[in-house]
Amino acid sequence: MSTLQRFTFIVLYSIIRPPHNESRTGGGRDFGGIGYIKLQPSNRAASFVVTKLEDLVNIIIPHFDTYYLRSEKGRDYFIWKTCIKLIENKAH
Repeated sequence: MSTLQRFTFIVLYSIIRPPHNESRTGGGRDFGGIGYIKLQPSNRAASFVVTKLEDLVNIIIPHFDTYYLRSEKGRDYFIWKTCIKLIENKAH
């Protein structure tokens, strides 16, 4: 007897910065209605997190297609973007 397992995928984009670097994490700024700031007291950092697929596809991906990431981060971005596109096309 086999059991069908269902998985839920949560896609997100997150930037983690030390809280003293507020200008990069937003420091309470409005991000056009996308994402949120999550404080992480345990490692004294703050994260800007985006989880809505529509925002990832229409805002985050175009941003990094315009402003390239270099070296390993660029390769990681390409893999992440490929996964987002698979999810967007329901090919996952």
